[in-house]
Amino acid sequence: MVFNLFHPNEDLKGNQKENIFIVTSDEGSYIGSGYVYPKLTPVITPSHPLNIFMEMHIDEELMEEAIGLRLFHALEKRAMTISQIQTKPCLLYYGSDNPNHPMLSFLKKHSYGACSETYLMLKSIPVMYYDLKSKYDFILSDHVNDDQKEMIMSYHNHLFINPLSDDDFKHFSSKDQFRNLTVYDKHELIGNMMLYVVEDHGISVGKIENLFITPKYQRMGVGELCLKAAYNFFNSRFIPKVSLEVWSENENALSFYKKHGFEIIKSTEFYNGKFLK
Repeated sequence: MVFNLFHPNEDLKGNQKENIFIVTSDEGSYIGSGYVYPKLTPVITPSHPLNIFMEMHIDEELMEEAIGLRLFHALEKRAMTISQIQTKPCLLYYGSDNPNHPMLSFLKKHSYGACSETYLMLKSIPVMYYDLKSKYDFILSDHVNDDQKEMIMSYHNHLFINPLSDDDFKHFSSKDQFRNLTVYDKHELIGNMMLYVVEDHGISVGKIENLFITPKYQRMGVGELCLKAAYNFFNSRFIPKVSLEVWSENENALSFYKKHGFEIIKSTEFYNGKFLK
């Protein structure tokens, strides 16, 4: 069997690339693959700034066979190498929206425990107009131009683990009643979020996606103003509730949304992981 590793030599301190393993037979037939995706997120997870996401694609019956274990250990070894850039603990984890996913069970057998979840949070919106009077400008649009898109992706991808791409913008902009809201302080972009509407058991629910405030402007009331702008948008369309998703490790965001009346409804993604240091 042949193991090929791609992207092994990029700058790990600013890494946003997958370290990919492709496994083939000696004859060149595909057997499986996996990758580790490292991301520094000191703003979100200061206790373990380096998070490494792991994915492994191989037939379930091969997971505990020699080839599956060899792939798994190659991924772990690569993650350990990457973790050496940090003096603080590094979290290696795998996530799935299915709590019974075979990979989660496989990791549990190998000393990985439940470490985090993604929560769906919901809030009923009082029917009123929220005053947005401030020194900031709020631009609501159903279209994002290329320059603006590039700037939004740059800020977002610096802050969060899951990168935002052109395909993501296409996906979100195709949603019902999509709007992008950008916040500026004069000409400086300081925050952004996406809004759209989903149907939940016949009831229209507003959705907030990818809300971020740049670090310099956090804890200055900008996030609250963004929520109020979202409430105004959804109220204008007679939509009574708004939802969003938050990673449980993002304690600041979780605390912020709870403070503003959002309640956890259920978990939508489940993670098994372990600390490498």
